[in-house]
Amino acid sequence: MNQDTTSISLKAPLLNEEAGDKTELVKYSKRNRAGIISQLFFAWVYGTIDIASKVTLENDMIEDIRFEDTSEQLYHRFLKEFEKKKEKKNGLIWSLIGASLGKCVFVFTVMLFNVHHY
Repeated sequence: MNQDTTSISLKAPLLNEEAGDKTELVKYSKRNRAGIISQLFFAWVYGTIDIASKVTLENDMIEDIRFEDTSEQLYHRFLKEFEKKKEKKNGLIWSLIGASLGKCVFVFTVMLFNVHHY
């Protein structure tokens, strides 16, 4: 895959084959209207998965996404945050440690509730 094809595919919405000037992105997608629990468990996508299990999806069956949620925009946001962390002294190391500790606390909490449930 060459650089131009990659760039075009990053800008195109999900499953959009014509990457031309597709700017019909929406303000609020199902993902953005979903509550915290729905977002946490990806419940906002279940409707599409249910349809996809019954029929082959066509482009018009898939909801457009907000411009801010395109892979290109998310990539630029990631790079900006990455550069901020990199500029801080030991910022990346502490970010990784924090993320790891957060996962450990989450797993410990889930295990604690499972043990308490028995």
